[in-house]
Amino acid sequence: MGQLADYVSHKQVKAGKIISAEKDVATDRWIVTVEDANGAPAEVDCPPDIFARGSPSFQQLEGAYLVLYEDGYKSWSPAGVFESGYTRLPAEGAAA
Repeated sequence: MGQLADYVSHKQVKAGKIISAEKDVATDRWIVTVEDANGAPAEVDCPPDIFARGSPSFQQLEGAYLVLYEDGYKSWSPAGVFESGYTRLPAEGAAA
């Protein structure tokens, strides 16, 4: 296989550190609790396959990020990978 091209991310996403994840048996969906922009817990309803990529253990999810893309796609990312690729922006209206 030849050498693949290099890319740099330029996406702006919404994300929060995962606190916990619980499967809702009745709906087969995940309720993922994350830290919101102010550090408070916030629940996010996620599809059944949110954790299919990589099949993480709950230890791997601790400190990982739930990532919400502009098109509505939801995913997760290990902390190191996310933090090396994204920089947190200041909150709207916050002093720079």
